[in-house]
Amino acid sequence: MVVNCKNCFGCVSLRNKIIEHMNRNPFITKRGLVYKYGEFFPEELSPFGYNETSAQELMPLEKELSIEKGYNWYEKMENQYQSTLSSINLPQTINEVSDSILKEIILCQKSGKAYKIFPLELDFLRKNGLPLPDEHPELRHKARLEFINKPFFYNRNCKKCNVKIETSYSPDKSEIVYCDKCYLQEVY
Repeated sequence: MVVNCKNCFGCVSLRNKIIEHMNRNPFITKRGLVYKYGEFFPEELSPFGYNETSAQELMPLEKELSIEKGYNWYEKMENQYQSTLSSINLPQTINEVSDSILKEIILCQKSGKAYKIFPLELDFLRKNGLPLPDEHPELRHKARLEFINKPFFYNRNCKKCNVKIETSYSPDKSEIVYCDKCYLQEVY
């Protein structure tokens, strides 16, 4: 255990000094927010832009509002690749695909963006008998997000006893929701 030392930030078993120092001299952001010992790191210290994180997918913000709130923003530079194959011309089955597909730059017809098939991806597709993807990875990711339950709560009624409950299942979805009591009766 280290009791009296200097310049040991982040060391295990450091007692008292760092906490006292951080509470006496808190970090103050450019916007004037105060961060003392034990609080999560301020947004401005994040190495990522808000638009690069899953926060943007779940709670989207426009660039201006993101910057106003103190979040970093990453200016993505669109690469201009010269495509060699259109996604409409992709083979229909994985059995028709040769390794030469790894050299192609495929143009997604929906987004207009180019993408490549990587060796591990091709191995996975072959192993599982899946066709080549005909959409850019960003579009595929966006489509997958439609199937996740967003971290928001909605007021709904139990399907069985009609009691009011809060749930993360949106009312416009088809899932059946039960209160705790009815759920336990249904399951056990």
